[in-house]
Amino acid sequence: MMCTFLNDFKRQIENAYTKQDMQDLKYAFHDLNEMAYGMRRDDINNLNKILKNKFRFNLEGKNKKDLVKIKAIVDRGHIKTNGEYYLIKGRIDALNGVDGYEEEMNRLDRLMTDYELRKRNNVKY
Repeated sequence: MMCTFLNDFKRQIENAYTKQDMQDLKYAFHDLNEMAYGMRRDDINNLNKILKNKFRFNLEGKNKKDLVKIKAIVDRGHIKTNGEYYLIKGRIDALNGVDGYEEEMNRLDRLMTDYELRKRNNVKY
């Protein structure tokens, strides 16, 4: 079952790459990045080599950039855009079930809740 999923996923990435469909490649990258959290370190290293050779970037570089953006949002104290909201949501999803990150997850969850309430009430910063 997993092998079929991975083969389908690989085929979708190859099709998007062939068509130069950047939106599909971004979606695939996001999905791959989330799946990588459960991979063994050796597998992640091999995956990063392939990504670096084919696309000139890897998961770790993207994750570092995302963490810098997340830190800026946390330091600012509020989320401004839907993009920032989903960046924070992705971080929470990645940390879910990992011991030692409860405080960070609570802080990020508060930022998301505040954003949702402001959006519902049409309050802007």
